[in-house]
Amino acid sequence: MMAPRYLVSIMSRTYPDLARRNVLRGVAVAAVGTVLLKEASAARALPFPATGQRRGVRVGVSLDMAAFPRGVSAVQAFGQWRQVTGCAPLATKIYFNRRQFPTHPPHKLAAAITLGMTAVLCYQPAFGPPSRADARAITASLTALRRAGLQDACVVLWTEPQDHNKLHVPQQAFLDGFRFYAPVVRASGWPLFYNANSNSKTWAAYYPGDAHCDGVAVDDYAAHQNWREIWGPGGIAKIADAGRKQFGWFEMGRCARKNPPPLSVVTAYLRDATAYLSGRVKAGRPTGPVMWWNGDGPNSLIPLTRYRSNNPIARQHYPALYHALT
Repeated sequence: MMAPRYLVSIMSRTYPDLARRNVLRGVAVAAVGTVLLKEASAARALPFPATGQRRGVRVGVSLDMAAFPRGVSAVQAFGQWRQVTGCAPLATKIYFNRRQFPTHPPHKLAAAITLGMTAVLCYQPAFGPPSRADARAITASLTALRRAGLQDACVVLWTEPQDHNKLHVPQQAFLDGFRFYAPVVRASGWPLFYNANSNSKTWAAYYPGDAHCDGVAVDDYAAHQNWREIWGPGGIAKIADAGRKQFGWFEMGRCARKNPPPLSVVTAYLRDATAYLSGRVKAGRPTGPVMWWNGDGPNSLIPLTRYRSNNPIARQHYPALYHALT
């Protein structure tokens, strides 16, 4: 069944690098913009062009769907990110609840699969002590998600384990648990990351060791005003480099929850991050995904009506980072 002419026109303008015949065939519809069109019942999601063929760092966004009007799908939200920023998201972070091991992709992961994105899968298995049943469940989950079409992924065990505001994993329990589950995760063929929070005093103490992970990542926001510590002496990027591991920045943003810093601080944050990460790429140091956290509040770049002062971030500073790395 052919798509209506008005839909062909809309999709051709929104996705100019897609072949017109793909729209006519009705491969998919994900209309985006300030007014989001509802997906046709017989349509599937429109893949972003050639993301699997891009070289460079996988730069993307993680979405809090609470930032969007009811009824907006994850595919539509990712499409709106592309339209507003001009950057097709290449990676996203997927958070699973405690002891949740899905064998069918949740909606945001399903959207990432449809769009050919790299998915950073964050599991929270049992700890203190770890569980053999949870190890088997991780294996089953990763196997099933690959069969469901997930082609590119990274795995995290207990994202930000040091964070007392969320799930806190005591240091020794984290080290023991990470080392216990690492073999089954790495057997999946996807890299396993240690993903720390912004507390630089804990970065080295929580590092599970070169033998147990494939990458090191940080979640750090402009509000902390400590971003230069990431690549400074003893910084978490230095830990990655010493072990010849990938370094990723798995959550970027204006602030974690509230009290956003002025735009001048965010501008310096993104400018310095862009310079550092692009320097890594040019030097040939392995660099993992980099993702903005689009929360429901000060980190919201889409919809921009949520936080209008983020307009220069969405239109200028984030795209500069994206194009420097991809």
